[in-house]
Amino acid sequence: MSLTYCQLITSHAAIVLGAMLTLTLSLSANALESVDTQAVLAIERPASPTAKAKYSRKGADTCLQCHDQSATFEVMALFKTRHGALTPSKSPDTSAKNPQSNNSKTSLSQGQCEVCHGPIGGHGKKRLRKGVSRPAMLDFSGQQSQFSTRQINQVCSNCHQGPQIGHWQGSMHQQSDTLCSDCHSIHNKLDPVSQADGQLAVCGKCHGAQKHLNARFSKHPIGKGKMACSDCHQSHDSDSEHLLVAESINDTCYLCHGDKRGPFLWPHEPVSEDCTLCHNAHGSNHAHLLKQRAPFLCQQCHGNGHADFMTTNSSISGRRPSAFVVGKSCSNCHSSVHGSNHPSGAQLQR
Repeated sequence: MSLTYCQLITSHAAIVLGAMLTLTLSLSANALESVDTQAVLAIERPASPTAKAKYSRKGADTCLQCHDQSATFEVMALFKTRHGALTPSKSPDTSAKNPQSNNSKTSLSQGQCEVCHGPIGGHGKKRLRKGVSRPAMLDFSGQQSQFSTRQINQVCSNCHQGPQIGHWQGSMHQQSDTLCSDCHSIHNKLDPVSQADGQLAVCGKCHGAQKHLNARFSKHPIGKGKMACSDCHQSHDSDSEHLLVAESINDTCYLCHGDKRGPFLWPHEPVSEDCTLCHNAHGSNHAHLLKQRAPFLCQQCHGNGHADFMTTNSSISGRRPSAFVVGKSCSNCHSSVHGSNHPSGAQLQR
């Protein structure tokens, strides 16, 4: 059966219109998912993945009937933080719309626990039939297979947006399926990762090698409240290598060690190239965070001339035996190892 020209045009137009409608609905759904976290969490778990869960009428009071001070997981400390503020003026706004309010932005003081953990639904039932389990709530542990890491982090990113986390999308931690709750603990009055003396323990859960280096003889004062991992690294991602806060390794070191920046009349090339050629920033058993002690460190580059004799009690070539050679330290003579501005400092001796 052959179709007329008009029928072909009509059929083709219907197909195109249907495709456009499908694309529009798909884009709209993606846009909604990226903005409204409640759309991600508002499902009756686990019985029907399409049924909308209902919010509790009493908010946190419903949750605290079970999750109190005697609960396994401490929740009461939340009310000492901004997330648990009971007045709207002290509580941050959320971008998710609370069905109990007519405002498009509702403070956490009104949504309370369910703003982050999702509507309570059947989880709040007082009595359950025999053999029926209580529907699980989002607990931010990442151990639930029902929600992906992206969905869990989306709950946080709906409120926490701005320059501090602007590089999170596509970052190293995001691609590694790192949860916000892996580092942050909002139920504590003071989030350990936001405190200088608490970052080493938090970061060390994944970066164990760097944490153990900090136990060596020579180290930065990390873990003592004087310096933190975030002084050098940007955890939410950076445009430079190793998530550094500056553009390069040297620029990061210069934030504290500005006197080593130069420019020098007589520069020491490895210094301007990369500080880590000589130093191990996370810790060392040699003084000044050096990778090796002198003269072995120096001999990695300086292998000709009197530097070859520095490991023995021999004299400097052409001169008398020297106590400085016996001491086996190049810096006894070459004291300005990072560079010199002295007119006679070509050998970095002054």
